[in-house]
Amino acid sequence: VGGACNSERADAMLNNEICGVQWRGRHRSVWERAANGGGLIAGSIGAFLVLESDTHARSRDRRPYARIASVVSGRCNTADNEELTRTSALASLEKMQPNLAAGPLAVISGASGVASSTELELAWLESLRCRRIEPSIRAFGTVLGHATEAHYPAGVALAALAISKGQYYAPFDATGHERPFTQRLKQVLVTAFGRARGMGLGLLEAATLH
Repeated sequence: VGGACNSERADAMLNNEICGVQWRGRHRSVWERAANGGGLIAGSIGAFLVLESDTHARSRDRRPYARIASVVSGRCNTADNEELTRTSALASLEKMQPNLAAGPLAVISGASGVASSTELELAWLESLRCRRIEPSIRAFGTVLGHATEAHYPAGVALAALAISKGQYYAPFDATGHERPFTQRLKQVLVTAFGRARGMGLGLLEAATLH
């Protein structure tokens, strides 16, 4: 399962330009762009994942990179109702709460750099501190660009790779929004807040064959 996107797809670039979400300046990180008018930088990404049961992996004598503990999505309108989006995201988080440990949490963010959705996601993630969750965010769009259909699978792949090594990525920028993470990596939350509508959360954790 996965997807691929060519950043030079003329139809996608035209759509981004018409919608006014294309970043036109020199390269900046996702968080820097959001704070300076916002905009996405398209990226060429291909990401495909093998999803299988523990039993099936054992039968092939394969070691899993990570286990998908929970996936939750919603279809709120992020463009018109920020409060509804925050409520929807919180309700989604509560559905995966039994699997979610308190304390430091690694977050692979799919934020695009488009101001409205990026700032909304950042504010929501920071609000999790009131729930004793301390997010350590990495917006991978800073280094890979934004790849539309392939973006979320790429985020899941990055989370799985990090978990398999037990180490998190260093911050991708110096704005202060991406804080160091020094604990051994056991869980990663992968986010997707749509530019206009929809949001999704996925929780990955360490997995071993028994």
